[in-house]
Amino acid sequence: MSENIFKYNFRIKWSTFMELADEIGPYLYKNETYLRQAIPVHKRTACTLYLLGSTSELRTVGNFFGVGKTIAAAILHEFCNILADTCFHRFIKFPTTDDEIKDTTDEFLIKSGYPMCIRCLDGTYISIQPPSGEECDYYNYRNTT
Repeated sequence: MSENIFKYNFRIKWSTFMELADEIGPYLYKNETYLRQAIPVHKRTACTLYLLGSTSELRTVGNFFGVGKTIAAAILHEFCNILADTCFHRFIKFPTTDDEIKDTTDEFLIKSGYPMCIRCLDGTYISIQPPSGEECDYYNYRNTT
């Protein structure tokens, strides 16, 4: 699969995918048993990223990766918990002193007009039809409602 196709499907570069899989792989790894074959770490990582980066149903993604929807859901849940436990505090930093909080809120106000904001995270945009007369309250950075 080419780098562009990989990035289109999984929303990250191949090198970033490998770093992520290597970082949390030891926590995701499962041993083989007589009853079942373990799902490899890279497959678990890819399944999770595909679920997080698409609107596909668990059943569809499970079929795509050769697992059932229950297993796909379990992989997603486990991966996200491990990611939060192992990486959250390394990448998401919150101000800890009063001066840092003031500097951060002032910077957000100057740059974006948001008062009393310390941090923000981007999310998935879901297009909705705003109530009549309230369209301006449903503005987003993509200039759509």
